[in-house]
Amino acid sequence: MNDNNLMQIMYDYLDAMFIGSDKSQNNAAVLQLLPLGTAINPKDFANPVSAVNFDEGSLAASENFALLVNDIPCAQPKFVSQGKLEDIYSWILNNAVAVQEQEIDEDAKKRYDEAFGLLNEKVEKGGKSVYVPSQELEAYNDALAAYEDAVSTRNMESLEADHTSSKGQKVWSVKKKKLDGDVKRAYDRLSAYVSVKNALDIVKTTYAEGVKGTVAREKEFFASSAQTSDMGREWHLCSAYPSDWYENDNMYTGIKIDGNSMKDNKSSKYLNMGAETSLSVGIFSASASGEHKEDESHRDSETNVTGIQMDVAAVRIERSWMNETLFALDGWKIAGQKKGHISDGTFITEEGKKHNEGIMPLIPKYMLVARNVTLTGNFSKTLQDQMSKETTANTSIGVGPFKIKGHVETGESTENVEANCDQASITIATPQIIGYISSVVKMSPKNE
Repeated sequence: MNDNNLMQIMYDYLDAMFIGSDKSQNNAAVLQLLPLGTAINPKDFANPVSAVNFDEGSLAASENFALLVNDIPCAQPKFVSQGKLEDIYSWILNNAVAVQEQEIDEDAKKRYDEAFGLLNEKVEKGGKSVYVPSQELEAYNDALAAYEDAVSTRNMESLEADHTSSKGQKVWSVKKKKLDGDVKRAYDRLSAYVSVKNALDIVKTTYAEGVKGTVAREKEFFASSAQTSDMGREWHLCSAYPSDWYENDNMYTGIKIDGNSMKDNKSSKYLNMGAETSLSVGIFSASASGEHKEDESHRDSETNVTGIQMDVAAVRIERSWMNETLFALDGWKIAGQKKGHISDGTFITEEGKKHNEGIMPLIPKYMLVARNVTLTGNFSKTLQDQMSKETTANTSIGVGPFKIKGHVETGESTENVEANCDQASITIATPQIIGYISSVVKMSPKNE
């Protein structure tokens, strides 16, 4: 395959579109693309349990989603799992030790309890009590998703606008006025949920019971919100926004990327991470999400990709059972471990020289879903022949982060990826996860 910058261009384009300046304060949000996409069957996630349908909702669908977003990525350019969020968070709660204590503030505790009650509903499901986001919180999160979608659309339109010519600037000025109006209307809708926003702030910042009490409270909530699968495995509910992401056609934005889409290599986040710019093409061994291992002996050196067209969406992930502000709290440690054992508060330093080696350096907050993908270029006879052959259950063929042949990996699905390949193009109909946007966990714990 001829060397090109398409991987870098795609990364920087998606980063500018979905992160931009809105989520990147203090380098708090980072994009990682999968080494090979996770093909999904939307039916596996249909009608999950929520506050509005906990009687008819499907626990199986909720469990499928919880499993899908349970990986902790390594601090590196590609999304590769180094463990499971639920397991590591449980270990942290069980091993956190207070190094200082404070008196209980009863008024603050009352404010916390009231805020918690507004944000969560306790319902009976599957013979066990379970906390789900309240209807008020669901409405707030849907409004937030609509606002973020409006911002991403404005970012994308700005990326594709002609800012160099006088005519292009005039066209963009008119279009920007409408897009800014869409963002404002979405923000006004979000502002209507001020009570929910205040409750979220209280829950995130109130430690009225001191460090020891806070850790005990989070540990109790984590245990009480656990569900048990048919296989005896414990898991915890996660919520997605838009909540109907598995069937929502409106959440997708069509984009087209080629070698002229992004040209500023000096400011490229992808290059600054020390990542390779070429789209890898070949046969890969497949396992769980984010854990694919590349087989270097099956690389296709005769294929060259020059363009990518796809519908793409960012789906936000909420975990009510995880209180991330615990990581920012001082006054506790993990016995026998150094400070920063969970995270040193960084991602990758300039030019990829230093990586965060904590046990939970990042927490995935958004998954990027792509569908109706078309890759253009020159695809070798070898690749076309491989596409026509049967692949074994544990192998897949990929181009960059896109799976073009293999099996759906979610739920109990046994479907194959729907894709066609000829000399000039590859089309992929099956939706798949191609990456995640994660938050960088702050320095934690802060004590030896």
